[in-house]
Amino acid sequence: MSDQVPSHIAPLFALLPPNARQLLEFGHNGGALAQRYKQSYPATFYQGLAATAQEAGAAREQYDMLHQANLDNAGPAFYAHFAQTDCWIFDGTLERLRDPWRVLANIRKVIAADCSVVVHVRNSQHWMTQLALNRGAMLYGERGLLPKHQQRSEYARFADGAVRRMRLPGGGRTHAGRRAAAFRSGGRRAAPDGAAAGRRSRAHAGRRPAIPFPDQSRSRIRSDASTMEQNIHFYCIAHTPYAWQLPDFMTMIGTGSHVPEKGIAMSRSYPELAMKNRYLGEYVALYAIRRMLIESQAEGFVGFCHYRRFALTQPIGELRGFNYHAHPDLLARVLPEHFYGDSKTPIIPAMVTFQGSVLRQYAANGIARDLLLYFGAAIDCGVITDQEASDFLSQNAFITAPTVAYIPIEWFIEIVGALEKVMARFYRYHYIEREGYLERSMAFCCERLQALLLAKKADAWGWDKLVSNPLVLLSEQGTRS
Repeated sequence: MSDQVPSHIAPLFALLPPNARQLLEFGHNGGALAQRYKQSYPATFYQGLAATAQEAGAAREQYDMLHQANLDNAGPAFYAHFAQTDCWIFDGTLERLRDPWRVLANIRKVIAADCSVVVHVRNSQHWMTQLALNRGAMLYGERGLLPKHQQRSEYARFADGAVRRMRLPGGGRTHAGRRAAAFRSGGRRAAPDGAAAGRRSRAHAGRRPAIPFPDQSRSRIRSDASTMEQNIHFYCIAHTPYAWQLPDFMTMIGTGSHVPEKGIAMSRSYPELAMKNRYLGEYVALYAIRRMLIESQAEGFVGFCHYRRFALTQPIGELRGFNYHAHPDLLARVLPEHFYGDSKTPIIPAMVTFQGSVLRQYAANGIARDLLLYFGAAIDCGVITDQEASDFLSQNAFITAPTVAYIPIEWFIEIVGALEKVMARFYRYHYIEREGYLERSMAFCCERLQALLLAKKADAWGWDKLVSNPLVLLSEQGTRS
């Protein structure tokens, strides 16, 4: 490798995820980027990809493993082989592919929610390029404007606007820098200075669906309190049949093998996702709903309930502990507006106080190791800071069952996107399969993190400006009056 490091290596390095487990680079920098990254994170398994043996030769020693493949012809097996890669890096190579968008689409099919693609492309809008074009001096070679390695044809040329509009097919958000761009599957990019993940910027973006998600996110109703027809986004999640009647404006979501009479049966529409409810619980439904809302470009508020648990503006039943307990017969008294209020005010569960800390409360029925590592994954993903994790796990109150709420769609998309990203990282690096009640340990950890993220939104909104009541729980033992 040449002693002189190309000038674009530093800004490109700053876009890479810190302390990644596995990286894959398809580049033309003589291994300079790999060498720079390994200096900071020697434990990372850094792989290289070259189209020809000649391209691979000089840089081979800089990579932990070097592969030779032609992405123009690579099939599904190639992409599946690198499914555990944390970041795909294209350094001056994306524009040389015959169909860059097909390659990005194939990557999208295999990468996890917390992974990314970082691209360095020539800026065809640069003033030197424009000047040379106008002078008829677009020369290749040692003295030409274009580097020697680009004597092979570039099939795509990117100006600033094209890069900023480029994103992973099916979702993702782009950050375009002066020389490079990062496409985040999980909707986040590394901080420009390569700082800790807690300082990463935020972006709302779709994640790769396991299977296609049709647009079924809107239900039309006419409110009893108003003659104005409106769009209501409200979902009821159930994993088993129930005997009571729920309002018509709700879209039923059946997880696992449950098939509701009306609504969406995930076992039929999303089979690869549906059966994950055994360890993710209702979060599999939230992932699907998030994609639906993004695809339909929904606005306003969105509501959620479980088939027997509700957040209401006027609770029913008898308060026992931190929930209201009501017999299913009382549900007939609940008006539609009790579920969604004035359609512009958040409705969330009340904060519940326990005798011990959040960590101790979790450890009473679960494994503390799981919650600690889960929050560590949240810090690594840039979802929360070290201080936020420490403060939350040390306090003695949190919002129980935060999945039951009526909140702005923007909140929901951001929060659930963050949860999916953290869960993907935790599952890859830390998950231990457990039995019985603890089989859903990931969902229980996710509930705590969601409680923290929802509380932050409530703090910013103002608790005095939203509705926060204990949840209503339906059961045969609940009061009938």
